[in-house]
Amino acid sequence: MELAYLCRLRGIEVITLTDANHLAEGVMTNRCKGSRDNIVR
Repeated sequence: MELAYLCRLRGIEVITLTDANHLAEGVMTNRCKGSRDNIVR
């Protein structure tokens, strides 16, 4: 829940996160509902 709040993610977007989403720049988020994917610091 805290990760979802800090990264402005929906529940399904948090569930689909894996170790592969962790980058040196931040967390690569795969957005749903037509939003663009982005990196959250």
